[in-house]
Amino acid sequence: MKSNILVTGVIMASLLASCTSTAGTEKFELSGQVENVGDVKKVLLYEGELAVDSADFDKDGKFHFARAVEGANLYTLIIGYNPYMLVLENGDKLEFKADLSKSIYCKWIRSVFKTSRVSGDSW
Repeated sequence: MKSNILVTGVIMASLLASCTSTAGTEKFELSGQVENVGDVKKVLLYEGELAVDSADFDKDGKFHFARAVEGANLYTLIIGYNPYMLVLENGDKLEFKADLSKSIYCKWIRSVFKTSRVSGDSW
């Protein structure tokens, strides 16, 4: 009887120690490199409508985020005028690559502003 209680206690203590040793340390990691960033200096990370983090580009156009979350969430990575939708959860390691010179959205924005200046439309 005492040996069963002792074994059960040792197992419970081991489980508790293993749970507490990893709790709070697991997170998702989002690293990336963006080419042709132009004047863009920061990458913004949104959860819904709330900006939850930002990162500066280094000289090579690289950035990094690491966050602990409670579960899988929908995030929007904003680079200049470009939104990128992502679903991330703890344990994810995502490598993101983009080239802003190939962005359809950036080309559209530039053409809208260029057209509005030529035609005299005001916003």
